[in-house]
Amino acid sequence: MSIEESVHAYLKHKIFIQIAVYTSEGRIYRDQHAAALEKLWVESFKKLATDLDAGAGKINDDVEAEYALRKLEPPCELVEEFLDILTKKAKDSMDKASPQKILDIGESLLRDIEALEQESRDKQN
Repeated sequence: MSIEESVHAYLKHKIFIQIAVYTSEGRIYRDQHAAALEKLWVESFKKLATDLDAGAGKINDDVEAEYALRKLEPPCELVEEFLDILTKKAKDSMDKASPQKILDIGESLLRDIEALEQESRDKQN
């Protein structure tokens, strides 16, 4: 599996975790109309990008799970400016991180990807 395939698989795995948590908590956005769901996602993403607000992150994860359950994609084109802000914050954070912290993050991601690859191999056997 290439690194691109591994990262893609990891992101898919992440949404499955989000869905599992969201559904176990009662799928609170199930009855939201598309426009209301879009508004929630955009507002939570903007708040997450500008404040790094944990509550907004939870809402965003839950709404993304609801989108996935509906087999829809979040409207990323509506938050491009805030995606740039979030990306810059992540880059700035990495620039300020110690070399050890960067290694720890990388190793953690690699462990997650390797575990996912092993799980995939186990399912094939």
